[in-house]
Amino acid sequence: MASDALSVLFPNVAVTRDIRVRVAVSYLAEQSNPQLNRWFWSYHIRIENGSDLSVQLLSRSWGSSMAEVQPTKCTAREWWARLR
Repeated sequence: MASDALSVLFPNVAVTRDIRVRVAVSYLAEQSNPQLNRWFWSYHIRIENGSDLSVQLLSRSWGSSMAEVQPTKCTAREWWARLR
């Protein structure tokens, strides 16, 4: 897949030691209820190993809790920027 296409599909990227993690975030308005503080999101994650070494994902976690980020309307890119 061309790099430009990946940038469109996965606009959020972080690279550490040649391991690239791409994330696409989508707010699911039809399942959310802001009046009840219910926010639903879907995440598509792509991990690319650009190094010569084999790696294994042993754990995963988010750097911020959803309690800290409760946008009523924002793009995925804006939401992602708030978590950084």
